[in-house]
Amino acid sequence: MASVCPTDILALAKKFEGELEEEESNPSPQKLKGTLVKIDGEKFLELSVKDENGKIGKFQWLDFVDSEIDLTNSYEELLNQEVLVHFENRDLFDARLNEYRSFQVILEIELLD
Repeated sequence: MASVCPTDILALAKKFEGELEEEESNPSPQKLKGTLVKIDGEKFLELSVKDENGKIGKFQWLDFVDSEIDLTNSYEELLNQEVLVHFENRDLFDARLNEYRSFQVILEIELLD
């Protein structure tokens, strides 16, 4: 069949390649469930969340965060509460190190009961 319609095969391959590139450039958000154990930062807040295995993840609050909680006025009340953090990895320039670093940027926070 490839010898009969190579143009169609090439078009299909290009379409598939474009879909792969789109998936790589728009990775799906990740989630971490745990206890908010620390809030730190000067210009931007960093939230440290400890998961059930004792591992601590550090998350940057850089953009608007989707939440049912009024985070701007009550984020400190989340300390020692169980939360679900939705985040994505972003490469941001760290001026202190003069290089790009991967940061976990918060997209959404849910307070768990």
